[in-house]
Amino acid sequence: GGIAKGYFVEMLANSFMQNGLRSFIINAGGNIKTYGNKPEEIFYELGIQDPNKPRGITLPFKVVVPGGYSLVS
Repeated sequence: GGIAKGYFVEMLANSFMQNGLRSFIINAGGNIKTYGNKPEEIFYELGIQDPNKPRGITLPFKVVVPGGYSLVS
């Protein structure tokens, strides 16, 4: 399933780009794909769920992801 999900995310991102989207983020259950940057050219900042805390509580750091990169957790 991991390979299929990664492939689908890439296909979806290619479709978005071909249809003129200048920036986006796709989160497909741990497969994250970015393209472009947020307004004012700000990179995406992603928090990671702390597995020992209630849902919504992230680890005490963020991962900075420039547009055009993928992250899989």
